[in-house]
Amino acid sequence: LESKQCPDIDGEYSNLGDLSKESDIGTYTVEPASISLAHILAGRAENEERLNFTQADATTDAHRSVHLSVADNTLQVIVKRADGTIRTFQMPVERECSASMIDAGAAWDGTTTLIASAVDRSSMKLGRAEDGALLMRTNQSIGFFITYMPIFGMKDQRWIRFPVFTPESGDAAQNTTAVVL
Repeated sequence: LESKQCPDIDGEYSNLGDLSKESDIGTYTVEPASISLAHILAGRAENEERLNFTQADATTDAHRSVHLSVADNTLQVIVKRADGTIRTFQMPVERECSASMIDAGAAWDGTTTLIASAVDRSSMKLGRAEDGALLMRTNQSIGFFITYMPIFGMKDQRWIRFPVFTPESGDAAQNTTAVVL
């Protein structure tokens, strides 16, 4: 969709998402339930220069679901854990959308040594699939320079799909305790 209309992403999503990566030959591979939404958003909210793509282990990850709501230029995040505790935090988002995706931020990072430099730019956008799942598109570009001459560059684009959360029996009966950052 090529729309400037911002999608309604308010809702509760499964913490574990399906990562889609483009291969060198232009095809996509999918790694089901392999990425944690809580870890990605927490890294962005804490201004860490990373999109945390650490592989999530469904048997040991304590996070169950992530509730998102957007008001003005703020994304409110409530992460629910298996033990009933919750963690809340906020992060800025842009309300100017493109391709029916909300801009959830871009970050620049760079390092310089005596004659070499590296520049890293990462960005994240959020949208919604027709079935209600949360879609995340990430882009990362890295360039390497020697005395201001580019010598090497890399680009990585990923799509991640987080299905709408469906509580398991017993999840709704647990008490919740808030942990606010």
